[in-house]
Amino acid sequence: MTSDLKNKFRKNAFIANLFILGFLAYIAKFTLNVFLARNLSPALYGDYSLGYKLLFLLAGLITVGTQGGALFFYSRFVNEKKDEYAQGFVRWNFKIWLYATVLSSLILISVFTVLFLLGNFNSGSTEQIHVSIFMAIFAPTVAASTVLATYLLVYGDYLFSQSLTGFSYSVIFLVLFVFCIKLLHWHVNDWSLVLITMVTTFLAFLATLIVTMIKSEHWRKINIIMAIKQKLTAGRSWFIYSVQICLSNFILSAVFFVDLLLLELIHPDENSVGKFAAISALGSIIYIVPYALYKNLRKNVSVYLSDGRTALLQKDLNQLSKITFFYSFALVVIISMFSQFFLSLFGHSYTDVQLPLIVVLVGASIQNFAMPGVLLLEYGGFPKEVICLNVFILASLIILGGIFIY
Repeated sequence: MTSDLKNKFRKNAFIANLFILGFLAYIAKFTLNVFLARNLSPALYGDYSLGYKLLFLLAGLITVGTQGGALFFYSRFVNEKKDEYAQGFVRWNFKIWLYATVLSSLILISVFTVLFLLGNFNSGSTEQIHVSIFMAIFAPTVAASTVLATYLLVYGDYLFSQSLTGFSYSVIFLVLFVFCIKLLHWHVNDWSLVLITMVTTFLAFLATLIVTMIKSEHWRKINIIMAIKQKLTAGRSWFIYSVQICLSNFILSAVFFVDLLLLELIHPDENSVGKFAAISALGSIIYIVPYALYKNLRKNVSVYLSDGRTALLQKDLNQLSKITFFYSFALVVIISMFSQFFLSLFGHSYTDVQLPLIVVLVGASIQNFAMPGVLLLEYGGFPKEVICLNVFILASLIILGGIFIY
């Protein structure tokens, strides 16, 4: 077997592994959502889904986009073997994350305290406070896990990076919910959701921290005192780019949160949030697997462009685009044909939303087709253009969503 054939075989095998890992992440998420939908009321399941999305939305904001900065700058330093720059970036990244975590934690705790006091003052209880506010308190922990997992991705440990960010949360949530509901026979309420969220985020962070310290030499060598003393101005260009990436990702994450929020605030039926959450869980198979395929390429975009390897980058994008097209088309057809069966897995009360499911599937497919262009803009040094695009998408969702829901 020639070297070209060997390289082609290895590359195809790697893509197959990415596909399988992305599919396993979806299976874990789907199983978790089906279990919750069948064991919780549609209203409580909707509350959990809203809180879960808010948790990760705030976590993305707390990172201040430093995971995007790591993919853009740190990947170059590692590729060019500039250890001094790489170590300096890690120290700077740690200080930014530490400041953002302390500030966000104080804000979240203050909001929680005010709402808690107001709830007791007005009604003698905290039942009027939405559970999503309580779940959001653990966003700094999720943010820390996200940043650490990004460094694993830069080092090529895609398996650990993907498993510790997406797969692990679904599995830990599922195990804890099964243990509490089936073995301990808990009557799950808002406080149960908060407790399980706290344990899940802590265990996921602990696992990510241990793996990162083992795999990443620069994180293993980090001097926390030196990191705290390092001047933020030393990474001004890093910070500007990271903030732009943060804003872009935050707006995009808000798109996936606002739909549930609009239903919660406007729609008169409380069960509508739970039903749409089921649609989102089922329809997410359209973009979760392609996202897993493109995620490994994110760390290479900046490196390929700086090295002038644009032909190789274009070849990789073309290959992934073809796979994504046929994958999306096949799934839209299959799920649409058997939509009633798939929705019945969540429970009989969820089978009346077949048309909204098809709309979500088609919309997610269109998003997949735009993924290569967005990837090139975001990690090719044009985050401002991506911000404008995401603002347009969010504004359209709020306006049209508000009109149709009302």
